Amino acid sequence: MSAVWPPIGIAVGAGLVLGRTVFPVYALTLSAWFLHAGYSLSLSVAVSLLEATVAFVITFLLHKSLHTSRLLSSLSDTLRFYASGCVGVMLPFSAIVTLAVRELGYFSDFFFADVMLVYWLSESLGVMLFAPLAQQVCYALVHRVRAVRLSARNIVYIVGLLMLVACNYVLIEGGQYLYGKVLTYFYFPLLAWVAISRDRWLAPASVALVGVLVPGFVVVARSTLEAPGFALLEAVIVVFVVTVMTQLVQAVSKERNSLLRRFEDRSQRDLVTGLKNDRGLLNDVLERRRHVPGTESQLVVVELSNFDEAHDLLDESFSVRLEKHAAAEIRRCFPDVPVVARLAQGQFGFFWAGNDTGSFDRGIERIISHLNGQVYIEPEAIYRMFVAVGSVRIETGDDPARALSAARQMAAQAATARDYPVARCTLDDPRVQRRQQRLKMLEELKEALSSDRLVLFAQEIRKAEGDAGKISFEVLLRMKGRDGSIISPAEFLPVAEDYGLSGDVDRWVVKAVHDWAEKYPHWLPLLDKCAINLSGMTLADPGFHEWLRELRQRSSLPARCICFEVTETQMISDWNQADGLLKALREDGHRISLDDFGTGLATFEYLTRFPLDYVKIDGRFVRDVVDNSVHQSIIRAITDVATTMQLQTIAEFVGDRSTRERVAALGVDFVQGFAIAKPVPLPELMLRFSKMDAVV
Repeated sequence: MSAVWPPIGIAVGAGLVLGRTVFPVYALTLSAWFLHAGYSLSLSVAVSLLEATVAFVITFLLHKSLHTSRLLSSLSDTLRFYASGCVGVMLPFSAIVTLAVRELGYFSDFFFADVMLVYWLSESLGVMLFAPLAQQVCYALVHRVRAVRLSARNIVYIVGLLMLVACNYVLIEGGQYLYGKVLTYFYFPLLAWVAISRDRWLAPASVALVGVLVPGFVVVARSTLEAPGFALLEAVIVVFVVTVMTQLVQAVSKERNSLLRRFEDRSQRDLVTGLKNDRGLLNDVLERRRHVPGTESQLVVVELSNFDEAHDLLDESFSVRLEKHAAAEIRRCFPDVPVVARLAQGQFGFFWAGNDTGSFDRGIERIISHLNGQVYIEPEAIYRMFVAVGSVRIETGDDPARALSAARQMAAQAATARDYPVARCTLDDPRVQRRQQRLKMLEELKEALSSDRLVLFAQEIRKAEGDAGKISFEVLLRMKGRDGSIISPAEFLPVAEDYGLSGDVDRWVVKAVHDWAEKYPHWLPLLDKCAINLSGMTLADPGFHEWLRELRQRSSLPARCICFEVTETQMISDWNQADGLLKALREDGHRISLDDFGTGLATFEYLTRFPLDYVKIDGRFVRDVVDNSVHQSIIRAITDVATTMQLQTIAEFVGDRSTRERVAALGVDFVQGFAIAKPVPLPELMLRFSKMDAVV
């Protein structure tokens, strides 16, 4: 018997792929080999039938015990492979064969355990070394798997392995067997390295090669060895250990890679429908653009425009079935599209690439005709589906994520169209550019909130007539850009309002004012009132009042010094909450001012509904009040109503002395504008008044 016995391993690997027809061929081949080697016919037939039976039993057990059909695909399956092939079958088989050959008079001079151990190791190595490689070869032939191109890493590995083999051979052939034996242990790091890689050929081929070469080197050096039999047994044991360790490393690496692929796939799938999500769609875009360059490309978003409202009324399972049905219909309209992703609730996306734009247009038409207006009825639910389609043409070099955002924007715009709910654009479309700028500003604002890049400015408010008295001012907000430039609130406050950050901005301003008061308490005696604007989101925030009370407990700033301004044009989602908050703030000692008075539809309702101390007249009535008699009448009417309600008035945008004199004559109590003072950083304003107080 050879030290490494490949045929049984080849038979097992082939049997796992080709089935039981392999084993008769295996038995006939073995018989022919034994006869050619000079053994008797009876012995040849007996051994061949026994080997074929063992190979069949191993294959049968592997089919039953392995979770996957591929050997070494996981750690648990690799251990089952060893248990079924090398221990459960080969160990008793080795004992039976050893008994048989000893009865025939062979190896009678050796201990039974020694003969059985050598035979078991050689046969087990045959299974361990060659079954995975034979299975890989047969699988590639049957399924016509293309050969993998060698990477630079694999070429380095092959060169290193061949150099090690050459050095090993030179040392042993030169009579330096001990050095050659030491060099044998360097095979394992190389084999472990290739086992970690994802190459499906190099690891099994390399292990089989090393398994043959290491005992082969003993055969080369047998004439110079004192105990060649012991050296051969030692080499077989080394190969056995190296094989087990390498295959375990390979199995663990494959299992890890499989888990990583599963996690990656799950991260690209929607948990509700099982479809790809936005990340999966973007990966599909990148992959297909690599394989079909130079074609017309469209990123498309299909939105069920009324799904958000209907979802609360629909059964969850019904909603999921509707979304799966919509995705299936989209795929039927575009059969060449491999991925239809669920981007959000009732929103789907896909990537189309081709040169037949007419076919693309017809597919969009089919989506509209198949889905738009369709009615879906279940015993306790009914839903009429309406769809909107947005598409963006992608050019070479365009960012897919940016294109997907633009396609969503187009779908939202298409949802407002009554006759033809389809909107198309390119990434250089002004509509897309404006939205991208807003999104960029949104990220800038988020970073500014987290890194304290918001800056407090202040604009003084004075009495319309008479001495200024204590200082009053309105807090104005600016944002410092990454380059240090000052960004106007007109650029970022509308973004904060649209994307739900205005409440965070309000809290930052209120806290910053209290922090300023704590840092400079000696300025507080100079302060009459500090006006701070509150957004509609803050007015509807039930937690704001409690947050403010906790903040005031840690601050020495008196409540009377803070005047909260409510903008009349502000959208208030919860009137009762807003009314309750303002009353609570007033009970705490704060003053309340109504800003931009005269511009809203509910002007006088605000006056009667909310508890107020001041009314700030909108600047559009103030700017040209000197020459505009209508605006003079409006301002006079506002001051008359305010006087009746015991409220004080403030005129903003007072730009010159004549305007100040005119509004004072019309009964306005306070003025604010460039004629009084320009907005300056808050510390600068307080420093100026501190110096004035020192002079007095």
